[in-house]
Amino acid sequence: MEQVDDFYFSALADSDQDLFPISDEKYADELQLQEVLISSAIAAFNRYGPTFKKIKTEPVTMQPTRIKTEPGESSSTIKSESFCKICMEHPPTSSMFFSVNCSHSFCRNCVTRYLAAKINDNVSAIKCPEDNCNGLLEPEQCQGIVPREVFERWGSAICEATILGSNKFSYCPFKDCSALLTLGEGEGSLGQSECPSCCRLFCMKCSVAWHNGLSCEEYEELGVDERGGEDLKLIEIAKNKKWMRCPQCKFYVEKTQGCLHVTCRFESLTS
Repeated sequence: MEQVDDFYFSALADSDQDLFPISDEKYADELQLQEVLISSAIAAFNRYGPTFKKIKTEPVTMQPTRIKTEPGESSSTIKSESFCKICMEHPPTSSMFFSVNCSHSFCRNCVTRYLAAKINDNVSAIKCPEDNCNGLLEPEQCQGIVPREVFERWGSAICEATILGSNKFSYCPFKDCSALLTLGEGEGSLGQSECPSCCRLFCMKCSVAWHNGLSCEEYEELGVDERGGEDLKLIEIAKNKKWMRCPQCKFYVEKTQGCLHVTCRFESLTS
């Protein structure tokens, strides 16, 4: 306390300027307040100072925490889980659809429209929308995000693909019938058959209306625009009358005399 007073009054004595341009009464009050504060600080230090100790701090180690992922989700997709590559939007995580067979995710609205488009095309095995991904979307997982009638169509397409994949079933090729036919042992390679529903003849091997007068190999050699009913009748007549076909323009030619050489008139007119 004496050191503080000596320092304080020495500053007053050495100063050539008026350090406190205030009244004597106010100065006395402030000086008394400073003495009280300094006395309290010294008393507190004398009482608690010796008990102050250096606190030893231990280094804090941050333990790695495993991020909980949803089924079908990997840690590499956590950062992008709220980004949909179809609509290029950032929907909330609660609106995302996570495929169980791969690590890709999309918003539910886009997946719903994607499924509806594929089911409308009678696709039974629907792949993940991600490019170059062979993961399949599970019907059970998608049941809650597509309308009921769309999901039922998907189920029908899956059943149909399963039936046709067994090679024991076929359909009547006539569009106004399309009856489901059960094939016996070896019947899938047969030619002429009759639909038990509409009683019309068709080729079981080619899955078309019966191509009378033509073998399956000859029918397969015909162009797509030559497989109609009238075309097949013309081909049958030409075969019976032994007409020849021009190898250039494909018109039928009837031989009346001369050799078997055929000169295309269409080619001679255009040359």
